[in-house]
Amino acid sequence: MESKLLSEVNSNRNNNFNLLRLIAACAVIFCHAQPAAGKSITAINYYSGFVAVDVFFITSGFLVTGSLLKRNNINFFIVSRFLRIFPGLFVCLLFSVFIIGALFTTLPLKAYLTNLQISTYLYHNLNLFSTTECSLPGVFENNHFKSCVNVSLWTLPWEIKMYIGLLILGAFRLFINALFSLRIIKVIIITIFIFSVSLTIYRYFKTNNFDNPSRFTAMFSSGALFYIYRDRIILSQSLFICLLLLLIAFLFKKDWLLIPYALSICYLVIYLAFIPKGFIRKFNKLPDYSYGVYIYGFPVQQSIAALYTTISLKEMIIYSFIITVLLASLSWHFIEKPALSLKKYFHSPRFIQNLETKPV
Repeated sequence: MESKLLSEVNSNRNNNFNLLRLIAACAVIFCHAQPAAGKSITAINYYSGFVAVDVFFITSGFLVTGSLLKRNNINFFIVSRFLRIFPGLFVCLLFSVFIIGALFTTLPLKAYLTNLQISTYLYHNLNLFSTTECSLPGVFENNHFKSCVNVSLWTLPWEIKMYIGLLILGAFRLFINALFSLRIIKVIIITIFIFSVSLTIYRYFKTNNFDNPSRFTAMFSSGALFYIYRDRIILSQSLFICLLLLLIAFLFKKDWLLIPYALSICYLVIYLAFIPKGFIRKFNKLPDYSYGVYIYGFPVQQSIAALYTTISLKEMIIYSFIITVLLASLSWHFIEKPALSLKKYFHSPRFIQNLETKPV
């Protein structure tokens, strides 16, 4: 069976990351469909969302680390991350407040629009250094998933924290010899990965719950390490199958599943991102709707649940998927893509020269 170095297949944008992220975003919709429809959540629903979020952090760790190390430009890194997260999020929040909230609040419209909770909602969900705010005044009070407008946003502050950690390491590299500092960065990220994986496993066995800070750190740092060591990592179909079979085997011993999962999930994701080819690669020609699907999915599901209180799970999944993809497409074409196109102005030679010559 053919094996390839990760560095060989990572030479261009012809990969499956867009498809993986969209599948992960759709898995989150599937995960939230049961509680939104008032059904008891099953293991497959819960773990579909669990794995989907991990896929986001792994792919982000790999791609964002690559972006920072290849360009070695802190300002461009900050601008790129800002343009990827905030324009789409800002419009989604406005849509949630002034369209969804205004339609579904139990308060008179004037009382709703003048309620201070709206400013709290906008502030906390835009200030991703704090915890996110889920509720709007009088909105979805009678839903099965009571008073929550957008539960999906809770992972975004952790994503920002990962960016900040990586940014600190990138800044460290600028002030020290690049080769020497890269060695130090490798040691730091390896240490972070080992510690975070160990802490995740330890706390799971001690409390039977997942420690999300250590879990997200483990996923993000594993993606970062795969990029850093891309010249040494071999993507092998045999190893991929073995790891997959190992996880399937541990499904019958669920108490121990976390250990092989934590150590193998990154390899499985990166393999799927680069090795499958053929017709599947045509997906790269399609727009990247994954972020829009992720941030609009739950508000759409809550709106459907408010309108149809006895909706079936199947109907919830189908209707919410169709409406969410429509909103995600509008978000991509009119908000996200135009915002991302601004990156080129911050990476232009003139902009960089102005930064370098600007007096301190």
